[in-house]
Amino acid sequence: MPKKLRVGIVGCGGVTQQVHIPAFLRLKDVILQAICDKNENLAQETAARFHIPGAYPGLSEMLSTEKLDIVDICTPPQIHAPIAIEALQHGCHVLMEKPMALKVTDCDQMIDAAHKSGAKLCIIHNKLFDLPFLKAMKLVADGAIGDFTGMRIF
Repeated sequence: MPKKLRVGIVGCGGVTQQVHIPAFLRLKDVILQAICDKNENLAQETAARFHIPGAYPGLSEMLSTEKLDIVDICTPPQIHAPIAIEALQHGCHVLMEKPMALKVTDCDQMIDAAHKSGAKLCIIHNKLFDLPFLKAMKLVADGAIGDFTGMRIF
């Protein structure tokens, strides 16, 4: 029987509760082991709601207590780098919401930490292959809509 991957999540906001936790709970080869949030009450409430065994007020506490394979980062992008680097230094693979960071130097530091640790660093681009996104990319590539400055798809 293959080993189940132990996952810890950082951040207990809406995307975590509506998307990430339900997705992990559907995976048969994953154990959602722990969750942390600087709002300790929110971490405790989220853990109780989804029957997650561990709840912590911070990443350091979670990493020092739990033996995790993956850390899923669901926090604002301006704090992705220190969280990812700490998780990678503990040998955890890291999954994080887009954007990876707000500064190239932060991206470089995370990539360097991943190389040093041998762990994987993955950025979620969950809409990349949705049909509206693919159509928009084709319109841009064909020059059909002028200069591209950004987009939102609802």
